Formats: sequence, structure tokens, C-alpha cells
Amino acid sequence: MDYSSFIPFDVVFLSGGIGNRMQSSIPKQYMLINDKPLALYSFDVFLAMAEVQTISVVCEEQYVPLFEKRVQYSNKKIVFARPGQRRQDSVFNGVSLISSKSLVCVHDAARPIIDEDLVRRTVNMANLHGAAILGVKVKPTIKRCNAEQKVLQTPQRSELWEVQTPQVMRQNCLYESLVYAAEQGLTVSDDSAALELLHKDVYVVEGSYRNIKVTTPEDLIMVEQFLRSYALL
Repeated sequence: MDYSSFIPFDVVFLSGGIGNRMQSSIPKQYMLINDKPLALYSFDVFLAMAEVQTISVVCEEQYVPLFEKRVQYSNKKIVFARPGQRRQDSVFNGVSLISSKSLVCVHDAARPIIDEDLVRRTVNMANLHGAAILGVKVKPTIKRCNAEQKVLQTPQRSELWEVQTPQVMRQNCLYESLVYAAEQGLTVSDDSAALELLHKDVYVVEGSYRNIKVTTPEDLIMVEQFLRSYALL
């Protein structure tokens, strides 16, 4: 395979969530599926990609050895950051350790079912436009309601996308956007929303409905079934 045509990028791997809704004594991303921590399924995908330069893992100190063991026979550079209070704080901590000004791919450890094609398509789009995110078209009808749960509007479903990770953008743009959000006292729900604050263009790459984020025990069952179906266990 000709790796010279691949676009180099760095990774911020978010593995610091608590996962209260999982009803588990350990964070969801470290729960085992077939004796393998959930986080390592997607981490191994990035580890295998020749164009990945640095992986900045955001995790609690006790989980650092789990990732260090994975890269000991790899030529990848790995650095570690601690989680922040909010997602955007964790991303900031992670991206601050990346010195290059190349593209940065932010991914949730709780999304185990990604593959190299999904990542590369998002990276390619970001390389063209500056920022790209993975997403899927919304299937159900969505209602916008007020605090009393009165329906205010039914948005056009064709315009709605469920956002996923990876999300890819230039390191300096992401850093600048997160600093701006912090200075303005703003909380953003995902990485691309920070760029939107500075009116940066963000493009969506159509992803996969299998790329779910494990949040509840039911999600874990679905992920295990998907992994078995696609021979990833």
C-alpha cells in the first residue's frame, strides 16, 4: 500500500469520562468486551494508521499504562493529558500537547466501531475545507419544545444530522476556538461547535449508524453485537 498519498494528522483521544449512566463501578470506556477494554478498539485503529503522528490520550493517571503497553512496539509518539471538568476542557488539555500545526483528529474512546476508511474520509474533507466531522442523517422526526414540553417547531429532517466523532480540524483553529470559548465563558457540546463560534466552516462526512457512543448498558449490548457481526472480536 502506498502510504505517501495519505495525509498526516495527530489524534486527541478522549478517554476520561466517568459514565454515570452505565451503572458500573468503572468508567464505560474501560469495561471489557471479549476481555478487551472498550477504549482499545478504536485506539488500535489509530495505532495501525501509518499517517498518525502523535496520539494525545486524555485519561486519568491510573489508565496510562493501559495505553503505554499498546504503543511500546510502535513508532507512534504518545503523550498524556488529564481530563478537564467539561469535554472542551479535556480537548484543550489534549490539543495543547500537540506541537505540530497539522490536522488534529478528536475521537471519543466510547465510540469503538470506527475504521480507517471513516477516519481517512473525514481527514480528507478537513484537509480540503479546514474542518470536518463525521455524522449520520437523523432517522426519526424531531420536535423542538419549550420548558413546558410544548411543541414549538418540527425541523425539516433532511437538514438534521446526528454528529459523531472523529472530528478533524487544524490544530491552531481548534486551539484558538477553545481559548475563545473559555474567555467568553461559553460551553460547547462538541469540538466543531467551538469553531462555529469563530464562524469557521465545518463540513459533515456521512458516517455509519454503527458508530454509536456507548452511554447506557443497552448501548454496550448493541456494540458487542456489531463487533461480533463484523468479526472485530
